[in-house]
Amino acid sequence: MGPGVYINLTKKHAVTLLITLLLFEIIFAVVFLAGPVLGLPDYLIRLFDLDGEANIPAWFSSTQLFVVGALFLLSPNWHKASQLANPWFLLLVGLGFVFLSLDESAVIHERVTKALKDNEWAPRFKGGHGIWISIYFSFATLIVLVGVRTILSFFKVYPIQSVILAAGLACFLIGGVGMEVLSYWYLRTAENAQLYSIEVVIEEFLEMAGISTILYGSLLCAMREPTPLSDHAMKKQYIENTALVTK
Repeated sequence: MGPGVYINLTKKHAVTLLITLLLFEIIFAVVFLAGPVLGLPDYLIRLFDLDGEANIPAWFSSTQLFVVGALFLLSPNWHKASQLANPWFLLLVGLGFVFLSLDESAVIHERVTKALKDNEWAPRFKGGHGIWISIYFSFATLIVLVGVRTILSFFKVYPIQSVILAAGLACFLIGGVGMEVLSYWYLRTAENAQLYSIEVVIEEFLEMAGISTILYGSLLCAMREPTPLSDHAMKKQYIENTALVTK
C-alpha cells in the first residue's frame, strides 16, 4: 500500500457527487441564457457570466480541476498502475491539472496570447486569437509521449475508470478547445452575437461537465480498495459461513 490519501467513499457517493455537479452546471447555463430575458440584476448576471472571469462558474471549474490534480498527486491507488511503467507521468498529470486550475482563475492562457501577439512565429487564428492553443498542445503532447506506457497500464488496471476518464477528457477538450476554435473562426463578430452566446454555453458546459466526469473517474480510482484476506482468514470465514448455513 503506497503513500498517499485514500478516499473513503462509495460508488454511490461518487455518482451522487457527479449528478450534483452536473445540476449546478445546468443552473449556470440557464442563468446565463435566461438572465437578461428575465430581467435579473446586472451584478447577478456578471456573477454567473460563463464568458467572464473571477465569478462563480470560473471558481467552480477551478476548484474541480484542483481536486483532480490533488487526486492524481496524492492517491496511492494510482501508484499501483504507475509501477508498471513511468511514475513521473502521475506527477506531470497532477501538476498539469493544478496548472489548469490556476489558469481558470487567473486567465493565464489569455495572458500568453497577449504576450506573444507580436511574434509572427506563433500560430494563431483569425483576429490574433488562440496563440495559447499551440503552446498548450505542445506540452500536452509531450506529457502523453512520456506516459504512453502508463496510459496503457491504466487501461489494464482500471479499465472502466479509464474509459470514464477518457470520455471526460474528450468532453473537456471539445468544449475548451474545439468550441473555442470554432468561435475564433466564425462567431466573434457583432453579426453573430446571439450565436456566440449559444456557443459560449455549449463550450463552458462541455468543459465543466468534462471536468466533473474526470473528477468522477479519478474518485473511482482513488477509493480505498478492500484488503485481500489471507488464506487463514479465508478458511476461517468459510468455516463460519458453513456453520451458519447448517444451523
